[in-house]
Amino acid sequence: MSLARDIEKAYLTLDSLQNKLHIEVFRILGFEGEWWWDSDVPFKDISFDWYDSSIELIDCANDLKLNKSQRREIWSLGFDKCWLKYRNGTQRYYRK
Repeated sequence: MSLARDIEKAYLTLDSLQNKLHIEVFRILGFEGEWWWDSDVPFKDISFDWYDSSIELIDCANDLKLNKSQRREIWSLGFDKCWLKYRNGTQRYYRK
């Protein structure tokens, strides 16, 4: 197998995992819509950093907060920190 093929395979795997992460976090937040079509989503994008086990929910609705149960579910995905980056430019931080 070539290096180019290995990179393509890794990219496709990462893309698939990111889609699963979006769907899982939407489920945790109680959102059942089609996130890529719906303008009423609780956040628009996810970023994560493997080096510090953090997840960022980007472009969040300004009133979004995580309750204890939701935080526990996010921690169960393997994350230790969660940032909510709001549409109004503010942010909120949760830690395990």
